[in-house]
Amino acid sequence: MELPSGQLSGKEFWRAHIKAAEAFDGTDKEYCVRHGLNLGSFSGYKNKLGFSRRRKTTKKPTGFSEVRISPEEPMFQS
Repeated sequence: MELPSGQLSGKEFWRAHIKAAEAFDGTDKEYCVRHGLNLGSFSGYKNKLGFSRRRKTTKKPTGFSEVRISPEEPMFQS
């Protein structure tokens, strides 16, 4: 997403970057590094302007599998 050229007010500057970051295929941190932005300021304006706190999260495998236990008759009787 191309950002508009020219002078933008503080809120509009951050709003434009936050919208561009949503279209960016990476994390907020990666976007900020690429565009020379302070991540703390970016996150602060993101919250202040009402944008969601998290984005693009992926579940990392934990090495565990889900197991469901249901009451059944015992397999073996003593």
